[in-house]
Parts: sequence; C-alpha cells; structure tokens
Amino acid sequence: MRFEEERSRYSRYARASRSQSKRLVIYAVLLVAVVVAMIALRSRFGRIEWLLTFEEATAKAEATGKPIMLYFFAEGDEACARMDKVTFADRAVRAEAAKFVCVRVDGKAEPELTIRYYALGCPAVAFISPDGELLLTVLNEREPDALLEKMRQVLEPPRAVSAEQPPAASDLEPAESPGLAPRNAEPSRGESE
Repeated sequence: MRFEEERSRYSRYARASRSQSKRLVIYAVLLVAVVVAMIALRSRFGRIEWLLTFEEATAKAEATGKPIMLYFFAEGDEACARMDKVTFADRAVRAEAAKFVCVRVDGKAEPELTIRYYALGCPAVAFISPDGELLLTVLNEREPDALLEKMRQVLEPPRAVSAEQPPAASDLEPAESPGLAPRNAEPSRGESE
C-alpha cells in the first residue's frame, strides 16, 4: 500500500513538473520574442545612420534631395562624447535626423571642410543644401532641444512673400488721441496773448 501511495505522489509531482516545464518554455519563447522586438525597434529608431565620407554624403543628398547634416567631431573630446551619448541619442533628434543625409567627419582630419563650412571648433554641425550651399553652422550646441530647434529651422521651407499691396501711408499713421494737439498744429512758444 505504501508503495502505491509513493507512486501516486510521484506521478503528481511528475505531472506538476511537466506543466511547469511547459510554462517555462512558453515564458522563454515570450521573452525571446520581446527581446527580438526591442532589437528591431531599436535598430529602426535607434542610432543615426552616419556616413563616413563627405563625398558619399553629397552624392546621396543629390540623389535623394535631402539636406546634409555634417557633424564635425574630435576624438577624445568630452563635448563630442556628450554629443554622441546625449544629443544624438535623443529620440526626437534621431527622428529629425532621418530627414537629413548625416555624415560624421573628424574636424582635424578634414581641415578644408572645417574651413569651408565655418566649423571653428568641435563639436560643430553644418547644415548644407543638397546642391552644396551652406545653410547654417551650429557651434557647440550640446543640448538636444537646442540642436533640434536648429534642425527644424533648416528643414522649414522658406516663407513666400505675399503679393498683396503694402499698406497705405495713411494706414500707418497713429490715431490721434483726445487731448493732444493735431500733428500739423503749431507748437506753442509760451507766449501769452
């Protein structure tokens, strides 16, 4: 009798361990799926895709019609390291950077580009039109919000000038307030009559 009790107890444990094993397998599969999804999202919205040569960037900008965001950095510079870790890691900056052809250039290795685009120190970011015209150079902007504002400023289309007629000169005259002498009145000279 005792043998049968132990056997039934063993079978209960075996059944419980099989169901726990199934749960563990399901949890493991779910965990792997979550990790894969996170990696996929991070790669899609993750890092900025930096090109390594300015020539490659200009060719891609001409082909796509996107402006260039040229980032001048210096190896070992703390401010440049902060740009990489904080500014360019910001989600909004990464999203906005997708609207540019992005290229990283060592400012010391490319002195001609540094001079051409007025990058007088590192970090610096030059925004260039697809045809090579300098739009804006930003020096030492290390905060994501400040750089984001400049990026949006560059992407903003130029405002069209209105074709309306300018206002008439009479519309520009200020209204006369009561109690003041009219504009064409002779000022009093303090003489009494």
